[in-house]
Amino acid sequence: LSQESGLLFIYPQFKKESIVKIASMKDKLPAGISRHSIPNRVLHLKYPIKNLKSGDNLIQRNKELNKFIEDRIASKKVRLYREPTLIFSE
Repeated sequence: LSQESGLLFIYPQFKKESIVKIASMKDKLPAGISRHSIPNRVLHLKYPIKNLKSGDNLIQRNKELNKFIEDRIASKKVRLYREPTLIFSE
């Protein structure tokens, strides 16, 4: 096939229950076969992993993480996309 003739991929539709069942099997689906829509998923959040692993209690860690996120939002370093988005990272 050439670029001019085009190519169409049609993927089967899976229900959540099917994906859960397949995940417990020895054989796996190839990468990219199933697609899951995750509302408000977060990309490129650079938060120190050591903060997540700290000995502080969970409530304290959550407060620190929420403050980190709120600071990013306040400084306008967050973009919200309501439509399907392609991101080409360099």
